[in-house]
Amino acid sequence: QELWVSNGTPEGTSMVRDIHVVEDEIDFVGARIRPIGSLAGEFYFWAEDQVIGQALWKSDGTIDGTVIVKDIRTDGDEYFGDEGVAVSAATVGGTLYFAADDGIHGPEIWKTDGTPEGTQLFKDVFPGEEGSNPRELLAVGDTLFFSAELSSETPDEEGFYQSFGQQLWFSDGTPDGTQLHTRIDTPSGESPNPHGLATFGGDVYFVADDGIHGDEVWTTSNRLKADDALFEILARDIAYRDTFNNRPVDSPADLIRVGDTISLDVLGYVSPFVFTVDLVIHDSTSFDAYGLIGENFAPILAVRGSQEILDFFSDAFTDGIGVNQFEAVRDEVFAWLDANTTSEQRVSITGHSLGGALTQLIAANYTAVGGMLDQIVTFNSPAIAKTTADLFRPEKAFRVMHYVTNGDPVSLAGDKFIAGDWIRSSFSDLLLPNNHKLPVVADFISVDDPATLGFEIRVRPDDISYEKDLSLDWLNDTYYYHTDPDYFLWLTGAAIATNTIEPLQQYRDVPPALLFRASTEDLRQRIGEALAPVQTTIDTIINTLTLAEVHAEVPDVSLNLLNLLTVSATDMSVTYFGDSNELRLQGRVELPQLFNTTADFTGDNYILMSPDGFRLRGVLSAEEIVLVPGAWELKEVHIGLDQISNPVKIMAGGTLQIPTGIEVIANLNFLGTDFNSITLGVAGLNKPIGASGLFLQSISGTVDHVSELDAEPISFGGDVVATGGPEINISLPSWAGGDFNGSLLSINVNGEIDSDHLEAHGALSLIEGLATADANVNLNWTEGFFTANGDFNMINGLIQANTAFRADSALNISAGGVATFTIPEPIPIVGGREGLSGNFVLNFTNDDDDSNDFAAAWTSFNLPLIGLRRLGFRVYFDGSFGLIGGQSISQIPVPPTAGFFASKS
Repeated sequence: QELWVSNGTPEGTSMVRDIHVVEDEIDFVGARIRPIGSLAGEFYFWAEDQVIGQALWKSDGTIDGTVIVKDIRTDGDEYFGDEGVAVSAATVGGTLYFAADDGIHGPEIWKTDGTPEGTQLFKDVFPGEEGSNPRELLAVGDTLFFSAELSSETPDEEGFYQSFGQQLWFSDGTPDGTQLHTRIDTPSGESPNPHGLATFGGDVYFVADDGIHGDEVWTTSNRLKADDALFEILARDIAYRDTFNNRPVDSPADLIRVGDTISLDVLGYVSPFVFTVDLVIHDSTSFDAYGLIGENFAPILAVRGSQEILDFFSDAFTDGIGVNQFEAVRDEVFAWLDANTTSEQRVSITGHSLGGALTQLIAANYTAVGGMLDQIVTFNSPAIAKTTADLFRPEKAFRVMHYVTNGDPVSLAGDKFIAGDWIRSSFSDLLLPNNHKLPVVADFISVDDPATLGFEIRVRPDDISYEKDLSLDWLNDTYYYHTDPDYFLWLTGAAIATNTIEPLQQYRDVPPALLFRASTEDLRQRIGEALAPVQTTIDTIINTLTLAEVHAEVPDVSLNLLNLLTVSATDMSVTYFGDSNELRLQGRVELPQLFNTTADFTGDNYILMSPDGFRLRGVLSAEEIVLVPGAWELKEVHIGLDQISNPVKIMAGGTLQIPTGIEVIANLNFLGTDFNSITLGVAGLNKPIGASGLFLQSISGTVDHVSELDAEPISFGGDVVATGGPEINISLPSWAGGDFNGSLLSINVNGEIDSDHLEAHGALSLIEGLATADANVNLNWTEGFFTANGDFNMINGLIQANTAFRADSALNISAGGVATFTIPEPIPIVGGREGLSGNFVLNFTNDDDDSNDFAAAWTSFNLPLIGLRRLGFRVYFDGSFGLIGGQSISQIPVPPTAGFFASKS
């Protein structure tokens, strides 16, 4: 038997390498290949050669790439004898885990990264030579699950460890993070033998025999649900007890002491769990907790909290929620955790209300110094300070679960929950305190109040429902809010009470504050002062309300819509819509991204509050946004979010008043979340451009530098088409182009507009082609002039000139420059001659008299018998023309060729 490779065809099937080489005889044994798994495109397997025997090999499918990784068992003995049967293995995080026996530790889990030095014993789960016999290795995300034998913590007199059979284990990829996941004890002591491990939906399913039901399917999720029911009993009941009788505490003898036994079955629960009290803390700071050692469960620290909402909110917590209590007992708690943490077990921590916050404080600080924990489960807990929550190292704990009740204001307090999962439960109850007190996992809770006789039984609501797989970022968000309709009904009643009843008016700020996390935390102690008097009044008010009337004020907030659009709300309210089960925010807001403009959410336009964050429905409207006073202004702006496109983007538009005073339709553009430009694209305007005498016909392009953070002045870049002057009809000789009809002046240019002028480059036309130019132009509508310079073509190509051009606000035009021209043939003496480096002048007076409007060109010609003379021609716009000489030329006004126009390269 050797290693072969195949691509599924006969010709593509061949032996990779003859590993077990036998010279001059038939090899009846071969390499005895035993597959392990793959890593980084290479195949790993056990194989036996003639030199070192059985070893770990790998292959990339080539002869040269098939090599020994490591000889794990150097004594020459073999670990696996049945060739062809795959070894249990799994790949997690770039590492291949597999079972092997080095002859010293027995069969244990090994790992390899493909190198000899990276191939090593991962963990000696069962001490001694026996080994843990790991099987069923399974990768679930970044966690490795496997079945392995559980040993006693200490050996017997002969040095052997007792086996408790195969149990389910898990690992985070570190030796310290490898621990027992589920221990199943059978009545006979036989192994439950978990096998057939498989994963679905993030849970692990396996077959095991508990000695009672035979082989049945088990799942880790069922175990965790059972665990959480236990944790809730400990957190809501046991942690609050001072005694196990039903009478007041009369003497120290009645108090729970170290060594006491707690049997949940005796206390009335249907539960097999029995604990011994190993730690009792009753500190003067009001930190109370019990350390419990289970006969059939890992150790648990149960931390007392605040049974009632009022108890929690009345505490000041000046240094942060629970900080003083935790600091007072830190050393004692850490010492107990250390003493009860072994390689096979870790301690779990649980707490309700303030106890949940203390649970998080312990977990964050303990893992920050390297401590390992099992499960961390909180119920109705507030968050803790962000700096402390960030200390928590999730890889040091098996699991974190926060149970939050929809409508419990306690969970709105604090800044941040430690990393983990959370479940939100909802049920119908108009009594706000019940959102904090009632169990959400266990069927019921017995509450033993030492100040009274008897027990109170609190039952899990029948209509309870759960939201799972929620984002912890949402729970930790500054503007996290509850969506429970009854909670909003309570807030509405509280708002009515604090606005209409004089003794309660001092607490008008409390109901809005209970809407979001940030505002709740800001007024935490004040909320405690208000809850009792408000609650006694609110019951009668709530009974008169319906869900259709739920309407509450909103505290000052700054909301971020889909991480794109920010709105600062100073006068908004929230309304509950029962038909759609929606919470909607409406009112006036400010837009920090748009110069803090005031805008409206009204009618069918609102902000939808959902677990996914704040979402815009409809559009947001703003009356006016002044970009530059007297120049650039946006009016009737509408802003929305395109939630269909990927990525989601801001859509905005309105009417833009450009510096000329003209209003055009515009689109507002955002780069990410920053408002950075406005685009225009409108035609058919025919609107006057200030005092320039021109009319804007169309404009398209972009207004840039509009952000307040942009140091550059606001400017427009794009295309502008403008015309000016009356419709003119002139008839010239055929050699001069014949008839010309059209607007006196038109431009089609691309450039920039700032507050008072257009600076651009493009086409200029005089009377529809009498003169055309490719020119740089400057249109100043404040001072009322238009200038240009560039290459002009005039009178049917007779004149080619580099010309300076100017028009005043009455569209009186003058132009002049250096020209090359040809004198028309009909001109006597010099007709047909070409003038080089001559002069050119165009003069137009907008007075409806064509007889004084003309274009002229001249230069010096060397004439036979006469010599050098200045000669040229002039064409009047009434169609007349003629030769001009020195005296006539000297009378032609020549405009300046520099200084009156702004050039643009």
